[in-house]
Amino acid sequence: MPLFDVVSFPARVAVVVLTFGLLAACASTGSGMSAKSALSDADLALGAASKDNRTSGGFNETVRIRGMLDGGGSVYGRLIITNLATANQLARVRLSVSPAGKPTTAINLRRKKGTWSASADKLAFKAPDRKGSSVDLQGTMDALTWTAENHIARITVTLTPTVKPMDPPGGAADFGNGKFFRTTLLAPHAKLAVKLVTKAKPDGSTTASEQSFTGWAYAEKRTSNLAPYLMARRFIDVREYDANGTFALSMFQRSPNFGGKRQGWMVCVRDGNVVVQAGQLSVKTEQATPHAESGYSVPQLVRFEDKNDPTVKGVVKATKLARVYDDLRGLSKLERVIAERFAKPWTFRHEAAWALRAGDKKMSGGGSYSYNQLK
Repeated sequence: MPLFDVVSFPARVAVVVLTFGLLAACASTGSGMSAKSALSDADLALGAASKDNRTSGGFNETVRIRGMLDGGGSVYGRLIITNLATANQLARVRLSVSPAGKPTTAINLRRKKGTWSASADKLAFKAPDRKGSSVDLQGTMDALTWTAENHIARITVTLTPTVKPMDPPGGAADFGNGKFFRTTLLAPHAKLAVKLVTKAKPDGSTTASEQSFTGWAYAEKRTSNLAPYLMARRFIDVREYDANGTFALSMFQRSPNFGGKRQGWMVCVRDGNVVVQAGQLSVKTEQATPHAESGYSVPQLVRFEDKNDPTVKGVVKATKLARVYDDLRGLSKLERVIAERFAKPWTFRHEAAWALRAGDKKMSGGGSYSYNQLK
């Protein structure tokens, strides 16, 4: 896992689960969990800008952007900030561009406490130049810009939301004793612009070049001060984002310590508007397929319904298994035995089809379906 090289075992088992990026997001810099109906720039700020969060041993935060390029290809961005496993404000960044038919250009960066900064008045993360590498992430209600640079390339990704940032109904949870979980959609649906500058090699074997791309994207921020393996046992995420809009559905099943109930939300964007959203979902999984190595059974069909409006219902069907991750891979045999006392995380990613009915409206699409199980 990405954080193994900087966190000592056995505490690092907590970080293994963090890398799923399935924690909910804190839209403000405080530790409250109530969703707001209308957000401001300050509500988008990283939770890491709050002193209370910075000193919380369970604090963990993830920002992700996912984009599709016109003509094929993709963009991916991830920022993880964590105190889990004594990481103490460790920040990890990945920003990559994968044009259709061309190699992926990826910039990875890791920064320890004191070598990066966050702002409380907007979404902002800055890691100044160090040995030729730097990151600058800036976000407001009107735009999100993410630049990363190293000795090989510079990538700048700009998202212009067609739908303003929002807290999805049902994307927050209060676990008591100050423990929280919250999601903010930084860009429920956005126009995407990408600039990729490839630098010339010192030996002259390649020359500098610049490419520009456009497309569509989705971005979210998730923050919690509770370790994932303590919070939940399984997660479901479905995402589709293209020129037509966005379909996003998330569900997690609480751990037995927190009642074991399922909690989920769904947002559907079309033509620059949120046409359907639900924050009290009833989620049922069916057609489980056994996976021998993990010992888990992976649902191939997910049915969901709005508890407050039974006319809003839908289904997600896995059409192809795209990838399977053993999230403890890389551990020694002894480390794995110890880690599995806490969690045995596996991730299953599928291509998927979805269909949604909301009253007399019918919508459908494709996208990805991710199933994660910890125990």
